[in-house]
Amino acid sequence: MHSSAQAPLEFIIKYGGVLFIIIAIVITLSALGLFRLDTFLSPNCNFPTGITCLDYKISQTGLRLVLQNTFTQDITLTNIRQIEQNCTGAPVQLPSGKTSILTITSCGNGPSSSAYAGTITFTIETSHGATREAEATVRGIVQ
Repeated sequence: MHSSAQAPLEFIIKYGGVLFIIIAIVITLSALGLFRLDTFLSPNCNFPTGITCLDYKISQTGLRLVLQNTFTQDITLTNIRQIEQNCTGAPVQLPSGKTSILTITSCGNGPSSSAYAGTITFTIETSHGATREAEATVRGIVQ
């Protein structure tokens, strides 16, 4: 005759063992590089309307962004700051319809192959003297 604790004990041993094997397989596959972080993180570079991010690179020490001005007038980006690492970039002039490179240096973006998600704040100054504060987001893998 079975005791009243035997059925729950068999259940725990059987399904606990299966769960342990599944976890061991996932850890092994992860260690072999099957699960890459960039497959779970959709890389993107989002700037406000009027500025298009054509390309970008996230390094361990900074960001390099290729931006295009789609406004009908020249603009300058000033007060450029990456919020998470509190590092800054030099002002960038963006002539209407042209591209320029924005570089932010002296940042600690993490080790190579790690995930990066950051916010960049800046001021947009038009050639007519108008200004407005803006924000952009950059996500991707540190190279």
